[in-house]
Amino acid sequence: MRLRMIKNLSILLLILVCLSGVANLSQAQEERPVGPVIEKGGVLLRKGQLQLEPSFLYAHFSKNRLVLTGFTIPPILVVGEIIVEEIKRDILISSLTLRYGILSSLEAELKVPVRYQNDLYITPSVPTQERVDDFGIGDVEGALYYQILYEHGARPDLIASLRVKSKTGKEPYGLETDVAGHFVDELPLGTGHWGVKGGLTFCRTSDPAILYGSVAYFYNIERDIHGVEIDPGDTIEYSLGIAYALNYQVSLNIGIQQRWTGRTKRNGTKVAGTSLNVAQLQAGVTWAISKNTVLDCTLNFGLTEDSPDITVEFRLPLMLKGRR
Repeated sequence: MRLRMIKNLSILLLILVCLSGVANLSQAQEERPVGPVIEKGGVLLRKGQLQLEPSFLYAHFSKNRLVLTGFTIPPILVVGEIIVEEIKRDILISSLTLRYGILSSLEAELKVPVRYQNDLYITPSVPTQERVDDFGIGDVEGALYYQILYEHGARPDLIASLRVKSKTGKEPYGLETDVAGHFVDELPLGTGHWGVKGGLTFCRTSDPAILYGSVAYFYNIERDIHGVEIDPGDTIEYSLGIAYALNYQVSLNIGIQQRWTGRTKRNGTKVAGTSLNVAQLQAGVTWAISKNTVLDCTLNFGLTEDSPDITVEFRLPLMLKGRR
């Protein structure tokens, strides 16, 4: 039933994309495309502009002797402690993001994700396999973006960001597990920790290309869990990429993103095997359906053992108020 529900949500999102494309196709030949989204170095919304962005993400993990401990690998929330011989994990995340231009150089954002996860645990030596899935709201996030510099000559656009992640999703603590450490009836859908992320994003135009990149630091806030102080490792990340405009409606982009996450601490002691190195090669296409609507499709390939094997994401920013 849960799988059917998430499939219906996916179909609804695809219908929304198609309807939006049909409604605006007649305008697309005369209007310039919307710039890349903020994570790829896009400019901020102007004062008073309101944007709604539905998005859909699918990720697949297939690992041997997988060990994951309660922290996040944005945008894929990988939580809970699992030790198995083999695991196959499929994650579907449908999100709604609302953005508003407070000032010409200040933008606010609220993101609400809904997550479905299906885990298949395989023990070849027995052999046995166990399947468990779960569906629900993930960790809600809020962010502020401030444009420090505007592009001029050799100087790029420079944007500072501050993001806060809540712990609204089902946390990994207190869920029932079996002797092998598998979750039995339900899965964690959030990290169980508040987090704060600060970063800088730059964007430099070199017509017909745009160079973009970012650096960020993610701080997971420790908390007491039944008398045990759990401090998830913090994350340092960077990304670099280039977007190339084929014409006024279509652009291609390619880039790389990497994150290093430190080891989790329990009562001040670092837990062995809990650090992560996640690197992904990103390739995507952006289609400007109209001046105020753009469809962004991204495909990510894992480059390290800690990365998802493959990630596919669709985003559809819709301008509700004001025009670019």
